[in-house]
Amino acid sequence: MRKTLWGKITVWVVGVCLLLFAGINVILYNHAYHFTHFAPAGTQKTGRPESLGLGEKLSLAFTGVRNPKPVNTTLPREPYRVVHLQNERKNRLEAWLIEAKGGRGTVVMFHGYTSTKSQQLTEAAAFRELGFSTLLVDLSGHGGSGGHVTTIGYYEAADVAAAYEYARKRDRRVILYGVSMGAAAILRAVPAYGLQPDALVLECPFATMLQATRNRFRLMHLPEYPMAELLVFWGGWQNDYDAAGHNPADYARQVRVPVLMMYGLRDRRVIKPEVETIYRNLSGPKELVYFKDLEHQSYCQKEPRRWRAAVGRFLSRKSPHKSIVP
Repeated sequence: MRKTLWGKITVWVVGVCLLLFAGINVILYNHAYHFTHFAPAGTQKTGRPESLGLGEKLSLAFTGVRNPKPVNTTLPREPYRVVHLQNERKNRLEAWLIEAKGGRGTVVMFHGYTSTKSQQLTEAAAFRELGFSTLLVDLSGHGGSGGHVTTIGYYEAADVAAAYEYARKRDRRVILYGVSMGAAAILRAVPAYGLQPDALVLECPFATMLQATRNRFRLMHLPEYPMAELLVFWGGWQNDYDAAGHNPADYARQVRVPVLMMYGLRDRRVIKPEVETIYRNLSGPKELVYFKDLEHQSYCQKEPRRWRAAVGRFLSRKSPHKSIVP
């Protein structure tokens, strides 16, 4: 009789565990979809995880984030030309080409997740003051570019390659500039497509897709394991790529061109060890500049003098030396 009772309890416990595991996977499948598939423009966007109240976090746990497709909110004040490109995946990309008088080359610019090229106009103006023309690109699914899906820098590497080839055909010197997801896309694109830019300027790139996801759960005060692993698995499965293998820190080992990396020490979306791992793995000349009081935000807008000094110094060197600037 006792064995029968324990057998029933065991079956019940196993059944409950299986139901919980299935339920968690359904929820995380939904999260992964909403995280990588943008809703129609006009949908109310979910706030930053760290700003949500307890009730909002509980609701978000079941519904997933709401991310309307990002739209460009501002146009350049200077004369510009709209450029349409196509990546190898046949996706249509929109970019703005703004010429500079200095003739020092072209900086091709890539924004972060849920951002657009219009949010990099301040940085573009600073590059032009240094004598560089700028090509501001909307990554796939963002702004004026086609689609509504993002792979957080994986397939966006094809966007980087398409924009690089366009810039290289028209200019002798090409610099690639990227923020967060844009920086990750650049790090993948350089070895994956054999690109040979003259230099890279990268801000707050994440080291691995898994760590970036863990950081997000931490900001929401939710358990990281196994939630992050499952979310990354489903995101990759839905979008047909190995999301767990999407690791900019690994791509960095094959990057041999000069690189300037910048990072805000109060950033909680990308943590300091991630940036330093990428920096150590870079194979060529490199510099790392810290911004003591900045978060995951525009360094150029918040500390313009220091940003311009660092970028100007780096791009003026023919062979940047290895250094860390605290």
